[in-house]
Amino acid sequence: MLSGRVSLIDIILGRATSNAATKCTDSDGGINYDMSGNVTRCVKSGKCTNYADSCVGSSGRLSERYCRGLNLAASNFKCPNGCSNGACISQAVNQTNQTSNLTR
Repeated sequence: MLSGRVSLIDIILGRATSNAATKCTDSDGGINYDMSGNVTRCVKSGKCTNYADSCVGSSGRLSERYCRGLNLAASNFKCPNGCSNGACISQAVNQTNQTSNLTR
């Protein structure tokens, strides 16, 4: 490291001590497309950042955040019945909505 600055090589080689992750937790237990969750990742300096699962526009895609070891990872998943509030819509909920729309 030069002059207290962290280089990309230092991060890759794990020498970036102030940005090195010390904790990563996922409230929905990992990759779980049916439940909205939050990943909390903390670094050695004590700073913690939250990352929420989220729907990507109106595409029906879910950006599912999870921990890979101590690091944040994300999966971009196409939900078969659409996405709402950071989780895939279940088939049962989707069928209920379709039935409700038919009876109106």
